[in-house]
Amino acid sequence: SALLRLSRSGQRIVAFLEGEGERAPLGQANADLGRFVGTLAARGVHAVALPLAGTGKVPDNTDLVVIANPKVALAPALAEALDAYVERGGALLWLIEPDEPALAAGGGLDRLAVTLGVRVLPGSVVDAGGQAFGLSDPSFIALTDYPPHAITAGLDLTTLLPQAAALAQVSGARFAFAPLLRSGQRSWNETGHIPRAGEDAATIRQDAAAGEIPGPLDLGFALTRVSPQPGKREQRIVVLGDGDFLSNSFLGNGGNRELGQRVFDWLLGDDAQVSVPDRSAPDRALALSQPALTALALVFLLGLPLLLVLLGLVIAWRRRRQ
Repeated sequence: SALLRLSRSGQRIVAFLEGEGERAPLGQANADLGRFVGTLAARGVHAVALPLAGTGKVPDNTDLVVIANPKVALAPALAEALDAYVERGGALLWLIEPDEPALAAGGGLDRLAVTLGVRVLPGSVVDAGGQAFGLSDPSFIALTDYPPHAITAGLDLTTLLPQAAALAQVSGARFAFAPLLRSGQRSWNETGHIPRAGEDAATIRQDAAAGEIPGPLDLGFALTRVSPQPGKREQRIVVLGDGDFLSNSFLGNGGNRELGQRVFDWLLGDDAQVSVPDRSAPDRALALSQPALTALALVFLLGLPLLLVLLGLVIAWRRRRQ
């Protein structure tokens, strides 16, 4: 981490939009980003809050703005300030969840979607292929193959996206689009009820009449264009159809943390660091199913004591024979 900090040409300022119920960059709640932002700090990235309702403008010294799943619609002035930041050539990471209020007509971020040329498909992505990874919830998307891009080059870890939104490129967009994340062949955007753990997943079916599109579906894009800022070569933007994968609850799953770090490195223009692997300690939490917990309890509470009793009887019998 110390070498990574030294390799950056100055500290990077990353501003997280706040005030509309977004994920807190330093928060410790399950949905917040505190654990991930801590890893960024170790890599020379300084996270700050961006109360855009009060400032009215993104500060000029901001290297990257992050929109992390606002829970309410944005005021028109906020939407205009974000749009102006993008038009000036600012770097942006936009994390999207299914059916966000800010994406509805007049919600504020619908304007940003038009500016970028991105469309969010209705519903949540489900993938029957998750059963191969032991996932009982079809809305948990496990990814092992990635489209070719500087961010995903050499990434050989499985990433887990809980309840992701599918994305599409609008024709005539002013940015060049490159897919980053893509669901499997057995996926679609489910607009109805999604069975959760304990419910019968066999009842879910794709319904074309409801606007559900079969996969593969794009779950993330990298957008580029010639930067309108003097002295900068390229403007970079990443739009991802999930924010949970970077949350405190899911950061330790597979390659979630490394994917997140790669996205930030690329957006900040630190291309040489994108392929530097994440050497952080993996998640030490051991998740066991209820049958596995029951089996372990039987082994330790009954099996081991019975084994000790049996060994004692054998030893006593052998001594009597001597």
